[in-house]
Amino acid sequence: MKKERILEIINYFENKYPVDKWVYRGIDMWPILRIYLYYNLTSISANKSIVSNEELKKNHFDCKKIKPSFFGKTLRKISSLLRILKFLYDRRVNYIFFGADSHRFWENGRYANKFFEPLISRSSIEAESVILEYDGYTNRNRYSETVVNVVDFSDMFVRLIRLFKKEKINYSFKDYNLFLNELESIFGDRLSFFSRNDLQLIVEKVYLKYKFYHLYFKNVKPKVVFYLCYYANNDVFASLAAANMLQIKTIEIQHGPITYPHPAYSQWFSIKNNAHNTLPSNFWCWDKYSENEIKKWSSGTIINTKVVGNFSLISQRHKYSNLKKDNSYFLYSLQTYPYRINDFFPTSIINLIKQLEVPWIIRLHPRDNIGKEVYDKFFERNQLTNLIEIHDAKNVPLMMDLSRTKLHFTNYSGTVLEALELNIPTVILSETGANFFKDLLDEEIIKYINSNDSNFIERVNEFYLSLPNIQLSNEVKEIVDVRIL
Repeated sequence: MKKERILEIINYFENKYPVDKWVYRGIDMWPILRIYLYYNLTSISANKSIVSNEELKKNHFDCKKIKPSFFGKTLRKISSLLRILKFLYDRRVNYIFFGADSHRFWENGRYANKFFEPLISRSSIEAESVILEYDGYTNRNRYSETVVNVVDFSDMFVRLIRLFKKEKINYSFKDYNLFLNELESIFGDRLSFFSRNDLQLIVEKVYLKYKFYHLYFKNVKPKVVFYLCYYANNDVFASLAAANMLQIKTIEIQHGPITYPHPAYSQWFSIKNNAHNTLPSNFWCWDKYSENEIKKWSSGTIINTKVVGNFSLISQRHKYSNLKKDNSYFLYSLQTYPYRINDFFPTSIINLIKQLEVPWIIRLHPRDNIGKEVYDKFFERNQLTNLIEIHDAKNVPLMMDLSRTKLHFTNYSGTVLEALELNIPTVILSETGANFFKDLLDEEIIKYINSNDSNFIERVNEFYLSLPNIQLSNEVKEIVDVRIL
């Protein structure tokens, strides 16, 4: 089932049932359920694994099953309590940033957040800021004292709460059983991940973590909480609810394409004047196209939008302003799941590379699931090695690749928007991408040519030869200063 169809079905339910009333102790639960439902259904459609009930319990709550001594248990509780207290009361900060390891890239000898670091540096707020990472953090990849693995602390807090006080979660969501029955009538066994027990688990996780973030925000008193990928997990949703209820400004910073049918950014029918408190109150966008997608459903609500540009690209354009621009390569920006290597490189793409004899840069997704070694063997097997350079998006700045690009290819990467900003043409290879970027297809330098088209090579060659001698745009935005918010 296509992503568009899955979102259509979810929107049908959003219109039919009183999802805006599905609230537990002030926390709006529908955005969390909507995202959870969408991504598990798309995972099933792509034959990916889903998050099971047991994983829901294990990942967030279970302690190790080895029973320590009474003395050992007491020491562990005291140690956990001291660590949490130090985190909660350590220092006040004005700016909190929620991000993940996948938002980093290698620069100046460290993996730094490519969206947050330029903003923090431009605003000179290093001493007033903390970056809370909700995914991918390890002690080995910590690059600054201001970067914290927040999930460690929230999990620790939840375990202590459950040890000292048993929270009884009682809730009743109007028409929820009718909603679930109708869902089951459509998806049948495919909905096994979304049982009635799942709601109990989700509500419990979010509420207990909400208590942690509510306490933390009350103590540190931030002016603004910034997010990358506000829908990433229950920690992020819980923190959003806490910040919004404390009337702290919440801002989602665009990190990729904001397009239909993305469930977090398009077609919210349950939004009322006050919106959901598990959504950001502000969206900072790269461009007018992205902003317009948010405005389609947020107009008339308390949600605000603003075009601020792509902080990562702006920073790189300033840093590499003297970079030599040769425009001799084709750039291919890849996706991650559910794509496999044969999806990226069907016979039509392989033949295109061989026939045009133009060197290609293959840019791997920051969360690439295949591995450079697999690509190396694939290109060697298809006799393409001499025409291919493989670049890891976490190691090679995008600007370095774009400065060498004559023509960009992708299925639906957000690099379409970044290439457009620099006046670089793009060929969109998939129907999904054409739907994602349908508002951009009127642009002269963006062309949809499906890689399954029987005349694919001829159409690409025709588009390529028709391109004028394009010069990279020299217009560069400035990064906003958050101190004036």
